[in-house]
Amino acid sequence: MSASAYRYQPRPDGNVALREQIILLAQRYRRYGAGMIYLKLRQSGWWVNHKRVDRLYAQAGLQVCR
Repeated sequence: MSASAYRYQPRPDGNVALREQIILLAQRYRRYGAGMIYLKLRQSGWWVNHKRVDRLYAQAGLQVCR
């Protein structure tokens, strides 16, 4: 095993707060998809890319209730 692999420190997950906010908004606005959640995040002051919101929305297993 190489020394760099032995000393490797994984980076902390920087998406924890954003993921919690996405889940909170998805519970509050059940008919909103990832695009509208993205707009709500931008309105509340989050500077985040729409592709990142799409990825986290899908990873959380969220779907629009029909």
